[in-house]
Amino acid sequence: MELGSFNHTRTATYKPGSFLQLFLCSYVLSLTIY
Repeated sequence: MELGSFNHTRTATYKPGSFLQLFLCSYVLSLTIY
């Protein structure tokens, strides 16, 4: 599921909300790692 979200965010790199989505995704991933 993470890969799908990452790919979806990557396809919309130039959209304003994509950066926030990417930050949120990385934050959630960091939480899952720890």
